[in-house]
Amino acid sequence: AREAQEANPALVVLVVAMAEMTAPELAAVAAGDPDPAQLRGYLARYGYKAADAASWERLPEAAQQAIPTFELCVSGHEEQDGHTWYILGCSVLLPGVAAPLIWELRHRLGALRERWHDPVKAMLGPTYDFHFGGTPFASKGGLPGTTARLQGWCATLVSCINRHAVPPRIVFLTFQFVEAPEPPAIKSAWGATCDNTKEQQQPLEQQQQQQQQQ
Repeated sequence: AREAQEANPALVVLVVAMAEMTAPELAAVAAGDPDPAQLRGYLARYGYKAADAASWERLPEAAQQAIPTFELCVSGHEEQDGHTWYILGCSVLLPGVAAPLIWELRHRLGALRERWHDPVKAMLGPTYDFHFGGTPFASKGGLPGTTARLQGWCATLVSCINRHAVPPRIVFLTFQFVEAPEPPAIKSAWGATCDNTKEQQQPLEQQQQQQQQQ
């Protein structure tokens, strides 16, 4: 193994990077991407056009304004049964739809880190610091200022999503994590009408469990 590393410097970098990952980050890498057809179909329901898990279809210049707009705000937190739950207010304005989808959910800090932040960080790899260097994720322990740090991190992610600065796999992960509601049939900026009467896609956790069993 050592001889292989010496012969391939890229392998050395990969080994070092994986050694520094947390257990959830390693699990995210091991889980891999969802089925390409499923990912494309799921994102198309919200007006996104993914070529695959890593890249977007080229958007026609005439349709630059007809793309989905995602918003997410960490509006506060509440104490329940001795635990702190952070409140996430979400919305997505779909192409050709007058009123946005609006919903709210609550998560504990551990879930936000392990099921959302850590996989995003693993998927972005070396480019993570480029995007999030100025808005680090909240520290463990629910210290003062946690809500503000969560909001800063989420604002950066939302900006990246709306600018298509992150790959489709991260939008897929995010929409699954925040439990985006089923949208109406819409017409995307790429011109394809999305029929949402089909059977709903499997949640992300189910996909990962199935992949681990194979």
